[in-house]
Amino acid sequence: MIYLLLGNDDFTKKGFLDGLLAKEKLEVVTLFESEGVTKLAQAANDSNLFGGKKLIRVYEFFAKNLVDALLLESISKNSNIFFFVEEKLNKKT
Repeated sequence: MIYLLLGNDDFTKKGFLDGLLAKEKLEVVTLFESEGVTKLAQAANDSNLFGGKKLIRVYEFFAKNLVDALLLESISKNSNIFFFVEEKLNKKT
């Protein structure tokens, strides 16, 4: 599942993430824009110790990286939950 949290309101974004973490026990992986597309693909494909789902939180990824449709399609089929947290999207994205 993929979520895009967009805007300047960090308090609401954090509340949404905390609410989901309260419902499910998930391993949280945090990535930043500088870590790139390969790091995101690696985090998506790595399984955790017990084979459970992970919550992969990615900050300002679309602003700094060119993401193709194939990557988004492959992670959407993944069992992990992806949160892309962005302040704003540029017109190329």
